Amino acid sequence: MARTYVRLLVLGCAAIGCAGGVPKPDFVTPFDKASPREIQDYLGKLEFDHRDGVGDDQILLLGCPDACRSGPRVAVYPERRSHGNSEKNLATGPGRIVATIINKDSTDYAPLNLRAGDTLYWAVDSVHSTGERLSRGRSLYISARALREGRGPAVVARRPLVIEKHPDQKPLGISLARWVFDTAGYGDVETPGGHSSLDMQMWVMATWGNCVKIGCCR
Repeated sequence: MARTYVRLLVLGCAAIGCAGGVPKPDFVTPFDKASPREIQDYLGKLEFDHRDGVGDDQILLLGCPDACRSGPRVAVYPERRSHGNSEKNLATGPGRIVATIINKDSTDYAPLNLRAGDTLYWAVDSVHSTGERLSRGRSLYISARALREGRGPAVVARRPLVIEKHPDQKPLGISLARWVFDTAGYGDVETPGGHSSLDMQMWVMATWGNCVKIGCCR
């Protein structure tokens, strides 16, 4: 029975490409330079995993720190093969799209410029190593609505990216995506209202995912 299960698992991975990373785009420019048509064609190659447990669905906060209130319900789901990416995949050219973000509410989410009912695609590029356990790059958030309408830039938000590498740990065998407290995004920007970056970490959420074989993006 155990031998049959292992055989089925191996055959299943061979069929769906468990070990490979996210397919590369046909274009070579960064996503914020690519045309809406090029990005839409690329999205046809991607497979986002909406199964329970691999993604995350949270009510995010708005108006903090002065008037915190419940904001929209927003979900994040990984691209099924993002855990197989190498840093090289994310370092040169356009990088890869690693997750999708869906606003399930009628309220905008300003920190990501995410409109009510819209979907964003989280792209990662320009990754460079800064040490054995850390790499940096950038996150680009691409609006599905902007792609459809063809008006204005498709990339509606940019954030600094941090990859925490775990070379001494066994890579996870599945792609995951979560909302986490933003412990990295405020190191390079001025925080509003004179509040400390530690304060801001507790109010603003960041996208997280195991977007490379030995590391996690946020």
